[in-house]
Amino acid sequence: MLAFIARISVVLTSNGLRGNFGYDASVYYSAADALTFGRLPYRNFVLLHPPGLMLALTPFAVLGRMSTDLTGFVAGNLAFTALGAANAVLVMRVARAMNLDRRAAIVGGVFYAVWLGSVHSEYLSRLEPLGNFALLCGLLTYFGGRRSTSRYLPLVCGLAFGAAASVKIWWAIPLLIVLAWHVPADRRRDLPKVAAGAAVALIAIDGPFFMAAPSQMWHMVVTEQLGRNRSSVTPGARLSQLTGVQGVVSHLSHPAAVAISVLLIVVVLCIMALAWRMRAARVVVVLGAMMGTLLMTAPSWFFFYSDYLAPTAALVTATAVSRTAVPTTARPGPILRTRVISWVSVLAAAATTYTYLTGPHQPVSTFPSTRLASAVRHTRCVMSDSPMGLILLDTLSKDLGDGCPNWIDVTGRTYGVDAATYPGGKPRPRVANPTWQRDLLNYLRSGDAVMLIRTSGTGVSRQTLTALRRGGILATAGGHTIYRTPH
Repeated sequence: MLAFIARISVVLTSNGLRGNFGYDASVYYSAADALTFGRLPYRNFVLLHPPGLMLALTPFAVLGRMSTDLTGFVAGNLAFTALGAANAVLVMRVARAMNLDRRAAIVGGVFYAVWLGSVHSEYLSRLEPLGNFALLCGLLTYFGGRRSTSRYLPLVCGLAFGAAASVKIWWAIPLLIVLAWHVPADRRRDLPKVAAGAAVALIAIDGPFFMAAPSQMWHMVVTEQLGRNRSSVTPGARLSQLTGVQGVVSHLSHPAAVAISVLLIVVVLCIMALAWRMRAARVVVVLGAMMGTLLMTAPSWFFFYSDYLAPTAALVTATAVSRTAVPTTARPGPILRTRVISWVSVLAAAATTYTYLTGPHQPVSTFPSTRLASAVRHTRCVMSDSPMGLILLDTLSKDLGDGCPNWIDVTGRTYGVDAATYPGGKPRPRVANPTWQRDLLNYLRSGDAVMLIRTSGTGVSRQTLTALRRGGILATAGGHTIYRTPH
């Protein structure tokens, strides 16, 4: 309940369930909706991730077709909010399966429930909460299998980790680590079952789409992801955002935020060192270290990526406060200090999230859906630079049913077919990319009306915007304008 309240509070303290939730979540929902109309990702539209999240959202897309696009989208977001809360419960279940005491399991669950890194990601349908759910299910069956004679738990473990890798390729790292963890002699007998389970999950989830468009899927999911432009966010800034410092204490200078973040990382390393003393927890410590390294070195970076680390961070913290993790020969002084640090970490996580929720942040923005939707009710093809605009106007399913063009991930094309560089090899920004401007203008003009909802993120140039305005204004409200398309 605590986890659900924390996550839904992000929405309720912003602009509510029916506001503008931004780009990414709308892409995944729209991909699911397009699938219900027979359009396949990779072959018919851009999708820069494996199909796991799209498939999970398909039931909500069906609901949207039966009611309104926004109803299905909101239902999906609420389901993922509940999924985030379920993840906090799963952390406690995994902790108990690791043989941690009840108090330690509660600490881990509370940490996951209130840490800003997970709260900020799990109030809408993103990749992270679904990937974390699969990862935690995999860990639960892994530790359960170590204590059980069941022949099926290792297979289910592989299925779960394979499913996680089918949400985002970053979860291939945990899959490879778990497979490697089964190589030693005392765990080797389960390796074929874990590998078989992972293979079944990967083939079942990804196989049909790969067979339909093997080259396109490989390039979008692997090549274009690994080849993305290097984010301008420095490792120091990533560190301060990862610990929640920069995202909450906005008045801190960058050096101060980094200094505090480094101090917090030292604390984390102390907690990891204590957790390493418990043999059962070592796989979790290794997972956390490798996944954290990936976060710090990945080409792209957004604040909500922090949720990728939430399960392992919570479980390592739980291990640090567990009585069962303390060797009988350990001195009480250092152990007590580390336990205090762990409890302080939980309280700091809660305080950071509370500060964020009561601050000026508005992750959900307002949108005058009622006034603008009525203006395009009888328009055949409405175009937008973001599927969020089509969802808010309730034209997504209608236009897909009418056969209107829909790129789904509009800006995703700039990582592939519309990518461009300067002569020296430096990537061109979208606003200065002539290929992108030409293709974007042609796409937006292919319908009967167009609304821009994220011009800065899309990279619409002044010339493109001028060309779109030539058709005249169909409707305007709340700072948003729908233009007629000149024909």
